[in-house]
Amino acid sequence: MSYLFYSLYILYTRVFREPDFTVYITGLFALAEISIIDSVVIWIHGEDAYNPYVSTLIGFIFYYFNYRYFSARKKGIIEKYDSIHSLIKLLMVFVSCFLIGFAVWLWLANGLKKIFGPYPF
Repeated sequence: MSYLFYSLYILYTRVFREPDFTVYITGLFALAEISIIDSVVIWIHGEDAYNPYVSTLIGFIFYYFNYRYFSARKKGIIEKYDSIHSLIKLLMVFVSCFLIGFAVWLWLANGLKKIFGPYPF
């Protein structure tokens, strides 16, 4: 998770030039986490089990806890990974963008059913 945080830190501070990057990064983490949970619920119980209000509430809860966790630890994470070679940092950015994109694809495009087929039970 710290690799993902640091790679998104690089993306938001160097590409988008955002001064308060923690808000955006924890929002992406919450979106990815709720996307994975929603895709598993839809895969197991079908489309009828999806409730956008519950998903939104859980997403806000994930955002709150992610924000509290990373705002306290962001300085240590940034200092830890600043000494890594720039090629590795670039690879970290691409892998993290792929992982978040994959989590959102699981949710929006019903990816678990496309990968595993219908739930067997």
